[in-house]
Amino acid sequence: MATFSKTLPVLATPDVLVCGAGCAGVGAAVAAARNGAQTLVVERCGFAGGFLTAVIGAGFDGLVDSRSGRVVVGGVALEMVARMGLVPGATDAAQLRGMRFTRNADLVIAARQVAEGRTHLCSDPEKFKLAADRILADGGARVLYHTQVVDVITAGTGTDARIGEVVVANKGGLGCIRPKVVVDCTGDGDVAAWAGAPFDLFERPQPMSLHFRIGKVPASPQLQQRCAEVLRRAAGARGHLADLRALAGGVARVPPWAWARPPALRQPWPPPRVGRPGRST
Repeated sequence: MATFSKTLPVLATPDVLVCGAGCAGVGAAVAAARNGAQTLVVERCGFAGGFLTAVIGAGFDGLVDSRSGRVVVGGVALEMVARMGLVPGATDAAQLRGMRFTRNADLVIAARQVAEGRTHLCSDPEKFKLAADRILADGGARVLYHTQVVDVITAGTGTDARIGEVVVANKGGLGCIRPKVVVDCTGDGDVAAWAGAPFDLFERPQPMSLHFRIGKVPASPQLQQRCAEVLRRAAGARGHLADLRALAGGVARVPPWAWARPPALRQPWPPPRVGRPGRST
């Protein structure tokens, strides 16, 4: 163990501090700024977007009803789709509301739903970055990119505990921000956990997906159909993985969709509540 002590400069005192500029963070920051709050966003990457940019996510999951394809989420999310220019001829959110879209970017699902008359909706990471910068600037929010939240300083104890400062780090070194309100959009609840808020750990954490892009390939419905067929064949081959279970004594590291978990690996639900006490000034 080591003890670290340093006097930190107060970098800003905004009304609202949004930690993380992913999809949730962009929405929270734009809403706060448009309602007159002095808003500051800190983001560890050099751009906004989170899953849709840093992870190269393609689908706007939850934006439309999966059964009908109708838009069910509006506000900043739908405005971002319009600003990105993903749908030819649709320049504002009102035009998008009356359309039917594919549920997500899954090629198998998208190919089927396009054949049913829906419009394929797929994100573009570079367009999202630019649209996010513009919507944040237009709303009046300030952004600190390449800035990582590393800790919090709390005042009070128990239910009376409050976040006084959020400690951040970037090329300028360590500093702290003293906001009136903190919105945790880190994706992992880091700020809340460091402040001492209780949280649950899921018994089987979801593994990360591997996303990648391929350039210089003209997109077409025929290509989507061919890719969808390849994925269908791959999905059919998953059943053969079950044969590995017998070879490994039932405790092999095989994807969870291949078989039900052996009883010895199951844990009671709910899992134990785990928390980390906050720091006091």
